[in-house]
Amino acid sequence: MSTVTTSLPLGTSRLRWETWTSTGHGDLRRQSRALDELRQGDYSSVIDEITRILPHSSVEPRFLPLVERMVAERATSYMLRPRRHFANTTPSATDKFRAIYSASGIDAALKLAEEKLVPQDTVVVGVLPDRLRKVRLESWCPFEVEITPGNPLAADDIQQASEVRLRIPVGASDDQVVYGFVVMTPNEIYVEAGGRKTPLYGNSTRNPFPAYQPYPLVVLRSCDAPKGQFFAPVDQGLLAEAIGLSLAMTDLEHVVRHTQPQRVVTFDAESPASADDQQNLPTGVDNWVSLPPGASLATVHSQAQVAEGLSHIEQRLKQFAALRGLPSDTFTRTYQSITAIGLADHDRKVGRIRYQNVMREAETEVAQTIARVCNLTDVQPLPETVSVVVAYGELVAEGGQDAAQARMTSYQTGESSPAEFVSRRDHITLDAAKQRVADNLDSQAKAQPAPVTP
Repeated sequence: MSTVTTSLPLGTSRLRWETWTSTGHGDLRRQSRALDELRQGDYSSVIDEITRILPHSSVEPRFLPLVERMVAERATSYMLRPRRHFANTTPSATDKFRAIYSASGIDAALKLAEEKLVPQDTVVVGVLPDRLRKVRLESWCPFEVEITPGNPLAADDIQQASEVRLRIPVGASDDQVVYGFVVMTPNEIYVEAGGRKTPLYGNSTRNPFPAYQPYPLVVLRSCDAPKGQFFAPVDQGLLAEAIGLSLAMTDLEHVVRHTQPQRVVTFDAESPASADDQQNLPTGVDNWVSLPPGASLATVHSQAQVAEGLSHIEQRLKQFAALRGLPSDTFTRTYQSITAIGLADHDRKVGRIRYQNVMREAETEVAQTIARVCNLTDVQPLPETVSVVVAYGELVAEGGQDAAQARMTSYQTGESSPAEFVSRRDHITLDAAKQRVADNLDSQAKAQPAPVTP
């Protein structure tokens, strides 16, 4: 046997990269589905996990809606109706765009897409045909999408994919939904169900869109996808914390259920009671208990450590909020001073900017995709080079006396104006706010009684 060993220069081992890596889409899809169910208030995945960890518990699982609360905290861009300005178009085309957006419920569809984006980190938005001057804007989570990359170097670009499969319902009854797929390739687009191909855009399965952008799809991402993959990782930390906190709540309920009630104990060394006798022993204020000679009875009452369990859950919530850049009381809602409320509001706005930027950039792509889909059937084509400038509204709290005094000071120093405050509060343009303030001041002046001359 040879004893010769080969030594490598320092650092050479770093060049031994793996030549094959699993994308782990099985785990990704399971996590994606669980997060989407939790977003909708469906705790099936949590029940499965709690049942696995506490198989003999007789307590119904308890849930903590962390995913729902996180989505409500971050996805606020479409809470108020946004203001859109359509550029690179004509007034008549702008009117058509606004009519299509209104008839198709685009704001509600984009609101749903942003809510999905918070836990999923990748969402595919597609424009499906409906009828003349109306479309369906659908969104899919990673567990509903299958992507075959066409160019590994651009695996994150859906327009360069060789095939895209999107899960859609193709049949439904009272208690059952049958799913199929929208299949898109550079040459064909069709609905696949029951082994048949059904055209989706027009009367043919031929792909009617240009080769440089063959799919009527827009991708939303809140973080980058790994190289060679299409999907960014889902928020595994949020999923783990949602399951862990629900497990802690269930475990605490289990402790209270089996520790807090009083227990009756009998002592009889000579003739111990059988199991049936113990179960049938009458107890309570309305019952007399007759025991044989020499037997005794006592009650055991232990104190459940509820406060410690609740404190543990509260501390985990505070830690989770702090690590996500949120105020520590985000999920507990304690009252604070005016200054603390202002700082907390600032932290919340910083966390929401990430998703607002994603949605703002997607607005133009969505409008251009809507134009391409509508132009397949409309004799008056919409401009496909349209761009959208969107302004998102925000809820403005007027505050108390201190906040009103601060606003008056900013008016006097010229840092702000009543019109700017009205514009932010009511989510209207600055010109409209100026006109409203002017009209109100004019009405007040007219309402003043005329001076009495001697």
